[in-house]
Amino acid sequence: MASTSATTVASTIRTKYYTKLLKTAKQYLVQNRFASSKAVSGGEGDSVRVNRLLRPAIQETASTAGTMITESSAKALSSNYQDLSMEIWGDSFAWNEDVDITSFIADKDNRDVIGRQMAQSLDYQMSKKWATQCMRYRCDTTATNYQIAGTVDQSTVSCSTTVFGIDNTTAVGTDTFNGGYLTITNASGANYDITKAITDTVDDSHVVTGAFPQTHAATSKGWAVVGTGLADTASTTHLLKVSAMHEKMETEKFPRGLYRCFMAPEVHLDLMQDTTFLQSVVYDEAYHLGTYQLGRIFDIEFLVTSNCYRESVAGAEGRGSGAVFVTPIFGTNCRSVFSFANPGGTGQFSVKFIPVEEADSSNLRQSKRFLSWKGVYAAGVTRATSVIGLMTGASDLEVLV
Repeated sequence: MASTSATTVASTIRTKYYTKLLKTAKQYLVQNRFASSKAVSGGEGDSVRVNRLLRPAIQETASTAGTMITESSAKALSSNYQDLSMEIWGDSFAWNEDVDITSFIADKDNRDVIGRQMAQSLDYQMSKKWATQCMRYRCDTTATNYQIAGTVDQSTVSCSTTVFGIDNTTAVGTDTFNGGYLTITNASGANYDITKAITDTVDDSHVVTGAFPQTHAATSKGWAVVGTGLADTASTTHLLKVSAMHEKMETEKFPRGLYRCFMAPEVHLDLMQDTTFLQSVVYDEAYHLGTYQLGRIFDIEFLVTSNCYRESVAGAEGRGSGAVFVTPIFGTNCRSVFSFANPGGTGQFSVKFIPVEEADSSNLRQSKRFLSWKGVYAAGVTRATSVIGLMTGASDLEVLV
């Protein structure tokens, strides 16, 4: 379909309303909050490499007077990296009214509808990044066959960037963890703080994953989780467990000693039926983000949003139907959002608007108008153990969105 961009509208007027539209979208944007952000110039490639300095092991014993510290005894500072791919964020709209594009977006109600859709589209895409790149934790701790930890095992199959063996008393089992996630949890092992999806198994202890940046080391420790059979709903006990896990892994906290999380309305409903939660939760009017209110339970500050990631018990994405809800509970400096320069774009994500209102072979009477938009961004979890995705079932609100 050959279309011609509108030329009859003064660019200054058009830009004015595009700016208002972006401001409308921004107030609904949630998932990029609390993440590190950076603008990247155009022409710098199609991905961003994030380098991380790994935590050295602690010194467990004190030195005695006169001890000689040699070069060989110095701890090596090492790093690893993660590549975040550039992606297009955009959509197109059409309407059948004989109203020019500027008049259409000049209407505040129209801008509100389009701006909300723009924000929710990016929100969901980001929520998927946080949920599929974080360390997972099932709320039903008795499901030992579907949530295991262990050191690397190379006794039968050599580990590589895509194969990891877990030396654990509970066997992985053929295809048991397909659709789950593997996180490397110890700083002394290669690929520390990175999570990849599990796609297959080699034998009863080795899983096949998406490609890690490095070959797994003999010191690596892994944490594998899959949603099979998960049905338990969220409770205050689960939030406390995740908070304790963060304390154990020394996750860096936000100011006021807080972790933060994005929570689905269904999960919030289940927690509201927990007596301990009701006795402990604080909804303080002083803390809010735009139109969203923040709640706080112990050291976890949460925001309720419908754009949280859901999946089936087998790990398949299911925004409106997934039985497993993933609630990311995170510290600071562990998620990154990069916006790329988009020629002709404006705002944080360099959004570019493409209006079309001239006639073509399928629009002979000029009764249809089109408005497209796109931005370029990269987002991802840069420290997987600092973002724990609490996996729960949830009550059905019986509302489709």
